[in-house]
Amino acid sequence: MLILTTDADVRRIERKLDFVISALGLIFKEDIRMSKSIDDLTAEVAQDTAVESSAVILIDNLATMIAEAGTDPQALQNLTTQLSQARTSLAAAIAANTPAAPAPAAAPAPASTDTTAPASTDPNAAPAAASGP
Repeated sequence: MLILTTDADVRRIERKLDFVISALGLIFKEDIRMSKSIDDLTAEVAQDTAVESSAVILIDNLATMIAEAGTDPQALQNLTTQLSQARTSLAAAIAANTPAAPAPAAAPAPASTDTTAPASTDPNAAPAAASGP
């Protein structure tokens, strides 16, 4: 059994409890933020899966759709329109869900072949001696 004998003991325990309560609050906030992130990610995966499934179904049924259209010009035109719309929707979905490529790194400056010393920017400096024959 613990017996508290001084006010200093009580204050020390209260400070520790305050610290623990504060840490639990931070953990709770982080847990809520992570939960929302997981929910957002789950929704994105579901949307991407639906788009991919639609594309797979369209591709799987393409041969059947062409065979059913036969040589009927109107049926072929309808199929062409349907495929064009599907292509546009798929391209838009891919573009919307593809992260932008990082910017290419700048090319390093070419090495200087100049062997002369750089000119001084000090207006009081003596002129450099000319070299060569």
